[in-house]
Amino acid sequence: MAIRAEGESNARIGGAAHEALVRPIAIGDLAGGYPPSPGFVGFEADWSQKLGVWNVPKLPPERITEEIVLDKGRLARKLGFPSNVTGQKMLANGRRPDLWCRHGVVGEVKNQITAAWGPAQIEDYIEQCDRQWPEYNWRGVLVQGVPAMAPNAPPRLRESRYRERISVWTVQEGRFGRIKAEQIYPG
Repeated sequence: MAIRAEGESNARIGGAAHEALVRPIAIGDLAGGYPPSPGFVGFEADWSQKLGVWNVPKLPPERITEEIVLDKGRLARKLGFPSNVTGQKMLANGRRPDLWCRHGVVGEVKNQITAAWGPAQIEDYIEQCDRQWPEYNWRGVLVQGVPAMAPNAPPRLRESRYRERISVWTVQEGRFGRIKAEQIYPG
């Protein structure tokens, strides 16, 4: 780009200098091209895996669903929490489940439950709570904000060592702004 002397106007710049000002130049052209994209050797994508719905308008932020459950005691009781629910309770292993009540129920909120997102976490929370508070037979509640789990989630949950102690719920806004909850696993 041409640099003007103080007081010099654009009208006085002509020829090649003027063309340099008006012709757009891509950064890649100036730098002599782009660097190669990083490779993920040993971590090739498996496109046959069905991980769920990743379309932004369809996935409400986890925090919104979590706040709804924490704010509405009636809804929390429907999900299986027998007493007041606390958010982000610190466990002895340093983990923080999204939902916890002192009477034997721990929960995790996800945008959508998949084989990779949800089951392992809730299993870990149940195991830790069983160790930390052995007077209860801890149950796990997974909550999501979309109607259906990812296709790979139910088989993963059926394989869980805690399959009898885990439930999955969908929480959504229904007609007239009412919040509705539906158990989708076991179903």
